[in-house]
Amino acid sequence: MATLTYWLAYCTFDHDRYSLRARTKRECMEMVRDYRRRTPIDEGDQERFAPPIKIVETYTDAFDLISRALGEEGIEGGFWNSDYEEDQAAQRRGGSNDN
Repeated sequence: MATLTYWLAYCTFDHDRYSLRARTKRECMEMVRDYRRRTPIDEGDQERFAPPIKIVETYTDAFDLISRALGEEGIEGGFWNSDYEEDQAAQRRGGSNDN
């Protein structure tokens, strides 16, 4: 068994695919700071990325890892149903996606 460990800052303003991923927490936080420098947030806007969290995935071989990453559930627990993804993103932001 092998382990893939990385840091993830979920995107809170758009689709999860725009979340930031890095090898270290420090690198992930720097990516968020770099984004903030390039894209200023207007007063009253929400934070664009959630605080980095550690992701640890255990896999048997390269094929197992790529199968998990590209599968419906994905490594980060994604799902192909866009309503589900939006609900999950809203929950991570501490809100609700109910209209």
